[in-house]
Amino acid sequence: MIRGVAPVELCSLTERCERLGAAGADIVVIQRFDDAFRQQSAEAFLDRLRLGRAFRGLVMSPESAFGHDRQGTIELVR
Repeated sequence: MIRGVAPVELCSLTERCERLGAAGADIVVIQRFDDAFRQQSAEAFLDRLRLGRAFRGLVMSPESAFGHDRQGTIELVR
């Protein structure tokens, strides 16, 4: 179960995509965050990001984590 509520949006989805494009993003992936997506492993998440793309990197902070039980850490990505 996903808990909590999403924060108020600072700008619309369209504006976010436009800003990312202006900043140099060639591809923007919009992914619905639901319980099925939340349950995937960190490795499965990385595989999805790389699928069919020339994946060059992932921006993360020391506190960042992704995947089920926050298994996707900087160490895993390296």
